[in-house]
Amino acid sequence: DYVLQGRHHYAKFKRSTNIKARELFKKALDLDPDYAAAHVALGRTYNLDFDYGWTEFSEESLRRAETLARKALDLDKSNVAAHLLLGDIYYRQLKFDIADVEYQKAIALNPNNVISLKKYGVFMLYSGHPGKAIHLIENSLRFDPQTTPGNLMNLSFAYYLEGRYADAVRNSKQALVKHPDFAGHHIALAAAYAQSGRKEDAVQAAEKVRELFPFIPIRNFGSIFLDPKDRAAIMDGLQKAGLK
Repeated sequence: DYVLQGRHHYAKFKRSTNIKARELFKKALDLDPDYAAAHVALGRTYNLDFDYGWTEFSEESLRRAETLARKALDLDKSNVAAHLLLGDIYYRQLKFDIADVEYQKAIALNPNNVISLKKYGVFMLYSGHPGKAIHLIENSLRFDPQTTPGNLMNLSFAYYLEGRYADAVRNSKQALVKHPDFAGHHIALAAAYAQSGRKEDAVQAAEKVRELFPFIPIRNFGSIFLDPKDRAAIMDGLQKAGLK
């Protein structure tokens, strides 16, 4: 019960609710120290601290998260969530090879797990394998069409990096029906329009980006992509659309 309540607070992605979630996960472990799911859930709160910059001790937060994930696996070697947490941690530490191994272990344990497919797809996208990312994210959408806007944005950029600009446009426009104010869809749309030679459409999409986020750091937008060619491709499309 504490774990379920904690997940509810964790999913709000706010510093205050993350602290509340941590308290609840610790209560669960007080009742049952051998509850693997509670160890993973607690580890995710420390990982979230790192992601959102909510701590001065970012590396310590990742170490705590890793320790908790390892404890969960000691208790339950088939725990998919623990492998996913380790993948996320190693990815953030730029340990791409062992992150890849952890994501693959998670998928091997349950090939139809939506979260595993999404996370591994995102990892593939940003580590330089957009073709594999498309396969993974499209599969995740077969199981969960009601996905997050960020997952749909990642699919658009995977299409974009594969030169499938029409698919990137189609996917972004479909995503905007449900998430009209999600800037990522407009960014992907602007770049795909620009590379398709649809200058006016690209400019309109770029204007929407500025409307939603006047000070969005476009120059840093592609920095998350590991492959310099991917970063250059993203920036080329955005600059052609008038975003700098």
